[in-house]
Amino acid sequence: MNFDGPHAAYVEEPEYEQMSAWGPVIGQTDVEATMMLSGLTDRLGLENNEAGWLTGWLMECFEKGWLTKEQTGGFEIGWGDVEGVKNLLHMIANREGFGDALAEGLKRASEKIGGPASEAAIYTMKGNTPRGHDHRTRWAEMFDTCVSNTSTIETSTGSHPLGPETRGPANPIKVSTAVAETKGLMQLEDSVGTCRFNTRMNLEHLSAAVAAATGWDFTAEEGMRQGRRAVNLMRAFNLRTGLGKEHDRPSARYGSTPVDGPSAGISVLPHWEAMLRNYYELLGWDPEKGIPLPSTLESLGIGYVSEDLEGLR
Repeated sequence: MNFDGPHAAYVEEPEYEQMSAWGPVIGQTDVEATMMLSGLTDRLGLENNEAGWLTGWLMECFEKGWLTKEQTGGFEIGWGDVEGVKNLLHMIANREGFGDALAEGLKRASEKIGGPASEAAIYTMKGNTPRGHDHRTRWAEMFDTCVSNTSTIETSTGSHPLGPETRGPANPIKVSTAVAETKGLMQLEDSVGTCRFNTRMNLEHLSAAVAAATGWDFTAEEGMRQGRRAVNLMRAFNLRTGLGKEHDRPSARYGSTPVDGPSAGISVLPHWEAMLRNYYELLGWDPEKGIPLPSTLESLGIGYVSEDLEGLR
C-alpha cells in the first residue's frame, strides 16, 4: 500500500492492535501516521504492542514530570509526536542514547527509572506487555495473559460455556475455571497450523481434521491431551528458568481498578490468589506453587520431566 503526504511510506495493512498502538495509545489520530509507524516498527524488528505501550508510558512520564530530558540526554517526547516516535524507534532498535535504556522492554525500563514512573508501567510480571485492550474489563484475558507460559494470550474462553460470564466483573472462580478448562486448545490449534479466527478452536473439528489428514485414530480427547502436553512442558521450562507463581501476576498499573466504564470501581486483584489456586488445581498442579504434579506429567506421557522439577517442589 502506497500513500503520499507528510508520512509517505510503503506499508502492508496494519493489524488492528498495531492501529491501537500507534493511534490512541500515543494520543494521535492521523491514520496515515499510524500506518507508517506500524510499518516502521515491523521493519526495525520490534513488536508493536510492546513498542506502543512503551512509547505511551514515556509520554506520560514526561507529561507528569517523572522523567526529564536532563535524565535522557536531551531526548523528550509528548503525546501525538509522530516525528519523535520515529526517532525513538530508531534509537531503541540501535540502542542509541536513551534508547539503550528502553531496548529490553517496558518492565526493565520502568524498573531502571523507578519511582512513580515504575508504578505507571503496564506489563505482566513475566516481562511482556498485554495486547491492545484494557483487560481490566476482560478478566479472563487478563488472567490468562498473566498465568500463560508466553506472557501473552494462551487460550480463549470464547468457546467455553462460561465465556460471556468471564468478561468484566464476573465470578472470579468461573473466570479461572474457564481459562483452565480451555487451556491446551490454542496449543493444539497452533500445532495444526490453522487460524483460530476461522476454526474458533473447535476441539472436535480440529481433531477430526488431524485424523483425516494423517489416518491416525486422533480423537478429541487425544487432541486435548496433546495441547495440555505443550502447556505442561512450557510450564516446566519456565519453572526451571526461575519463572514461578510470583510471576503469574499483573503489574500494579495493569491490574489497577478502573475509574470508569462497566467495571468502574471493581478490581480483580482481591480475588487473584483464589483464582490462581483454582486454576492450578484444575490443571493438576501443586495448588500452592503451581508446579505440575508427577501424576499429571505421567498421564500426559511426559513423566520424565518430574526429575527436572524435584528441587522446586
